[in-house]
Amino acid sequence: MKKKLFPKIIYYLFTFSLGLLMAFTLPYILILYCAPIDIEAYLNQGAYDKAIELSSGYFNRQPIYVQTFDEGGGVVLFEAAPLVDESQKKMHKSYTGFLFGVGKTYNVTREEGNQTKLIVTDGNGKNCDVTLLDYTVDKETGDKKFAGYITTHESNGFIYLDLDQDSLGSLSKLTFIDRDGKVFKEFNLPSVLDYSQQFFADVNAFVEEYNRDYKSENLNALHEEFIAKSDNYAMSSYGETRKHADTKATIWILVYFVFIYIVGDFLVGRHYIFRFFRWLYYKTPLGKSKAEKRKTENKESFGHDYYCQVTVSLDLTELPDFNESVQVRYTNNDGDVTFTLLKQNGYTVTERVRAGKCVNAWIDLNRDYAPVDMPENLIVEGYRMDVKIKIIKRKEESV
Repeated sequence: MKKKLFPKIIYYLFTFSLGLLMAFTLPYILILYCAPIDIEAYLNQGAYDKAIELSSGYFNRQPIYVQTFDEGGGVVLFEAAPLVDESQKKMHKSYTGFLFGVGKTYNVTREEGNQTKLIVTDGNGKNCDVTLLDYTVDKETGDKKFAGYITTHESNGFIYLDLDQDSLGSLSKLTFIDRDGKVFKEFNLPSVLDYSQQFFADVNAFVEEYNRDYKSENLNALHEEFIAKSDNYAMSSYGETRKHADTKATIWILVYFVFIYIVGDFLVGRHYIFRFFRWLYYKTPLGKSKAEKRKTENKESFGHDYYCQVTVSLDLTELPDFNESVQVRYTNNDGDVTFTLLKQNGYTVTERVRAGKCVNAWIDLNRDYAPVDMPENLIVEGYRMDVKIKIIKRKEESV
């Protein structure tokens, strides 16, 4: 009995622990997966403010510059104050946005000698290179190592732009260079963008306080003060994307738990699913017909001249510490039929018995115990047969 219980405990403990881990982590993983997909969809729909909402920090919902291409795609910029890096401990004033819809036309992928970049020309005609390629940072030295690709460009056809005031000062022209050093697109802005718009003045107090202490107690009040200044001022949010991710995560987790139950039922369970469908099948006209036909064929073809697998087991629910050997014996035309039940075989044993009537029930059992419902005679029929005998402790006789 313990041998059968142990695999169940291990299986369900492991699978349910994994399921709980999925329930806590999968929504966040799917947010990271869904966000680029949603950004791509919003950009293609022209819902640029919803796309920039999935970046970071604060922004003005009204784009400051939009340029679309005849062949599809375009570039869009917003006034913004995004977080500087993944540490989220610093912010800066920036024009942020996207070059989008260029996954098939802007060639930027190459491992060696990749010249992909953005050249920003400021109001004085000075050029500054802005790296577009993905990179990793060495934790020990802080050095950047650039890859030969841009992940969002390869998978979603857009490139995120973060053109900050500290690095550039102003913008008058944008020139996108491909992997071969050739000009892909070039834009002369209608006017010089020098970070002098009202948005940057309004967000300044929050940015300065955040950079002084990103855990400051004054940030909540400064946030409310800033948001109240314009209906177009907003903070980044994963609201819609979180809904999409939560829905997908719920479906996946439900499917997972149904799957582990089905697998567990077949591997370590009692095959309830198989039994249910078998029971359902034999309730149909076809199943009933086959069952009747099988009974008729068995009776006509074999009579009692066939063997049955008879399984005898002990019901020890009232004796959890039972540790005795038990022998059950019957007699039929072939002689004695003996079932030896031991703890090591889980007090369950199967013997091959000729169909027919078995008589002379006998049990070899410690006198402190007694069988409750042991059949006097066994009518052996069919190909499988189960017999369960309950064992109880004898009551002590009063003196």
